[in-house]
Amino acid sequence: MATDYCTDDFVNRCLRPLNLWLRSDASEGATERQGRFHAAVLAQWSLMASASARRAAIPLFLEAVSVTDSTEI
Repeated sequence: MATDYCTDDFVNRCLRPLNLWLRSDASEGATERQGRFHAAVLAQWSLMASASARRAAIPLFLEAVSVTDSTEI
């Protein structure tokens, strides 16, 4: 999905709602799912950073907009 949508849409329409849903999950295994989500976000960042380095571009993926929003990616 990260390759098909602009960064803002990917983060705000996909990752943030998914993060909110995972953070509010109190069922068994929720901590592990949140950990896998975090690992997936870091892996995506790594791929984008590597691709940007090859193209001598600046990778834009994670952007701090609000420190008061606990679901901020």
